[in-house]
Amino acid sequence: ASETTDGLIADSAKDAAAPAAAAAAAKERTPPRPSLRATTTNTTTQDSRFLADDDRGRNDWTDVVIVVVDDSSLNRSMLVRCFKRVETALGAVGWAFPQFETVEQAQPYIRQIHEARARAVVCFDENMGSRGGVLTGTQGTKWLLNDLHFRGIIISTSGDPDAGKNHLALGAHCAWSKPYPKIATMLDDLQAAAVTCGWLTSPAAEVRC
Repeated sequence: ASETTDGLIADSAKDAAAPAAAAAAAKERTPPRPSLRATTTNTTTQDSRFLADDDRGRNDWTDVVIVVVDDSSLNRSMLVRCFKRVETALGAVGWAFPQFETVEQAQPYIRQIHEARARAVVCFDENMGSRGGVLTGTQGTKWLLNDLHFRGIIISTSGDPDAGKNHLALGAHCAWSKPYPKIATMLDDLQAAAVTCGWLTSPAAEVRC
């Protein structure tokens, strides 16, 4: 009888320990979530968490990342200010605005958020040689579409109208030459592009600028 009791106690201990052991094993097998931390050109750190498209409903502008690639700090700042006004007009929250001086600097971050299935808008200037960039916005657009198979919105922000036309011909959704368009135009363009990308089922009926 003692042996039987001892056996029952041992089995009970094993049963009690099993869930904890399974949880520990599962934790070890679970890969870490990719970091979406990007260092901008002024060494400021951007840290945002994004949800995959399947994890939230349509017609949602929450947690969009706006990647601004331009060799001019003034142009980057102006464009970010415009996007912040768009964010407010849409009633959106959680937008991030990482900035890069060249396509080469931006590529690792863009690849990372693409793999994390973040909703992203990438804005390319054309020539960024003043900051050591070799790749142009045209080449960056080709890379997004042909190599990365990017699912987000692509915007040409070159001051050269011909470059903007080239970006559109390659598959960019909008071309905003400098000076940048009015906020109402940006809203219309972004919502149309979002419908094309499948982010929205239809543009918002009314948006106040």
